Amino acid sequence: MTALRRSVAIVVIATVGIGLFLLAGVSAASASTIGAADVQPQAEEEFGQCFPGEGYSITIGSEGPQIDSIVHFSLLTNLGAPGSMGIEMAGTTGDEYIILLRAGVLFEGVGEPTAFLADPMAQFSVAFEFDFSLPMFAGMTGGDFSYSDDGAPIDAPIGDAVC
Repeated sequence: MTALRRSVAIVVIATVGIGLFLLAGVSAASASTIGAADVQPQAEEEFGQCFPGEGYSITIGSEGPQIDSIVHFSLLTNLGAPGSMGIEMAGTTGDEYIILLRAGVLFEGVGEPTAFLADPMAQFSVAFEFDFSLPMFAGMTGGDFSYSDDGAPIDAPIGDAVC
């Protein structure tokens, strides 16, 4: 029984520790939270446009390099209607995006009840996009130091969304 108590104690301590860590991270990030319209770097019109709704914007860093992110939960808060659950993150040097990641699930809404009941997965689609670029090297060599992928890294019985 002592091993069971020890295991339970470890799980409780780990859960409390992770909760405090996340709470501290959210508090620190909340101090620098911005709106999607405040994102300044080059891909401004592309960042924050994949998922429906506004989402919750969090920025890590305030000058120079930073990570802009938008977390979307409208799939859980707007039941039955079109929504999404996912994240959009962009790492920037301050002037240009270096890395951009969009990943999540889009829901088109229930629509016609009989069609939804016949094939509920038809209303869902996977959104995925990954862009990586090193523009600081392109000027030195004249080459394009970038990588882009928009194919979802999972096989699912649902379609792919176009962002």
